[in-house]
Amino acid sequence: MLKELFVNLRDEFQTFIDCMTDAVFVMQVSEDGFIYVAVNKEGKSRANITEDVIGKSLFDVLPEDVAAILHEQYEETCVENRPMSYEFKRINGCVDESILSPITYKSNKVEFVLCITRDITKKKLYEEYVGHMAFHDALTGLPNRNMFNRKLEEEYLRYIETKDPFTIMYLDFDDFKQVNDRFGHEAGDELLREFAIRLKKCMRSKDTIARIGGDEFTVLLPTLKDEEQVNAIALRMIHSMDEPWVYEDEKVFVTISIGLTWSDENSNLAEMLKRADQALYKTKNHGKNNFTWYEADNG
Repeated sequence: MLKELFVNLRDEFQTFIDCMTDAVFVMQVSEDGFIYVAVNKEGKSRANITEDVIGKSLFDVLPEDVAAILHEQYEETCVENRPMSYEFKRINGCVDESILSPITYKSNKVEFVLCITRDITKKKLYEEYVGHMAFHDALTGLPNRNMFNRKLEEEYLRYIETKDPFTIMYLDFDDFKQVNDRFGHEAGDELLREFAIRLKKCMRSKDTIARIGGDEFTVLLPTLKDEEQVNAIALRMIHSMDEPWVYEDEKVFVTISIGLTWSDENSNLAEMLKRADQALYKTKNHGKNNFTWYEADNG
């Protein structure tokens, strides 16, 4: 009955679906597989169909590997007897989403499957952007507090299992407010971007540096057992500031202060972060432009 309906109204139906900007495919379920009953102009363009495909199967029209994937999706839709959604990436990098809807008539047997495919590339890019921004600082592109906390929790669990220590650093720029007051906040933002790049170059690929607000940064150094190795990284970061920042032909010299603490299985992460922060302020109170390890008397 449905097949006759498609045949009798083919021209009208074709005119209707050709007006749609999404790709439309109507497939008949048969013993020979899934047979094309209708395809709109957008569907032919997207599937690179240049011939009349009505009455032909997926395997008659498409490359075997592509046809096999689509056949499996159509079969799953028939078995589930409910709309199914699939995503796939085209050769040109664009991402399509296909909604496959089973069509029944008087029985529960699926006789046709309606496939509507649309380009969701912009949607996927936006989702990726939003996901990225949830864990990264908009100004510097570095991980933000959320990402740092996630990395820190993962490293702490690994440390509890393996006993390989890690180091937490707190650092900020010395007298950064003076830069903002003298040159303005836009200049201060530019400085933060520049020095974030410098700081990142001082570390290993497995290390994490995050901007947690203002001119404050945290650093996670995993699997370093030797204090001298950690000291060397801290010194590299301090000396990365030696080259002046040039703004409007004026050289501006900036320094940083750092506080460090080792991992401690008898302390929680909040306590360890507090210790690194206390060590930072001890550095601030003893001349700045240096680093200090946490000791029990820091506070």
